[in-house]
Amino acid sequence: MSQKASSPPPAPFDELAWLIRGRFKIQKQLRRILFLMEEYKIPYHNDDYSQSVSSLLHAAAFSLWRSVFLTHLPQERKENLIKAEKYIKKTLETNMITYTDDSNLQGWAFAYYQNNAYLRLQILCSTIDGLKEELGTEVMKHFQPPLVSTHNANTYEIWDTHCFILKKAVNLFEKKLKSMKT
Repeated sequence: MSQKASSPPPAPFDELAWLIRGRFKIQKQLRRILFLMEEYKIPYHNDDYSQSVSSLLHAAAFSLWRSVFLTHLPQERKENLIKAEKYIKKTLETNMITYTDDSNLQGWAFAYYQNNAYLRLQILCSTIDGLKEELGTEVMKHFQPPLVSTHNANTYEIWDTHCFILKKAVNLFEKKLKSMKT
C-alpha cells in the first residue's frame, strides 16, 4: 500500500525510527480530532452524528496511541498465552494495569488495543459515507477481523493499516463538518 507507511523492512530494522514515526502519525490524528471537536464545538451539538463519530474517532485514536509502542515482532502463541495469564493475575492482584504492564506483556495488550481500534473503525466504515470507497479494496483486504492473539501477526502492518484508516476517517469527517457548517 503505497499511500501509507509500509510494514517494517526485513533486517536490519530500525524499530526506534518506526516507533517515532508511528507516534508522530497518531499524535497528529489526535490533534486533528481535538481541533475538530473544539472548532465545531462538538460536545455542545445536539447532532447525534457528529458526537457519535467524534467519540468513535477518539476511541480508535486512543487505542492506536496506546498500542504504537506495543508493536513487536511475532511471538509464539505459548508466549502470548503466558503473558495473558500474567496480565490477568496482575489485574486481580492489584486491580490496576499501567503502561509498564502493557509493555511487559505486549503480545496480549497489543491485540486488546488493536481489537478496540478495529471495532470502532468498522463502525466508522459503516457510518461515514464514502469511507470504504475512499479506502479502496487494497486497504480493505488488509483490514482484518480482530486478533485472537498476535501469534504470527505482523503487528507493524496491522497498526499502520488501522492508523491509515483513522486518517481517512478524520479527513471525511472534517469534510462533513465543513459542509454542515455552511
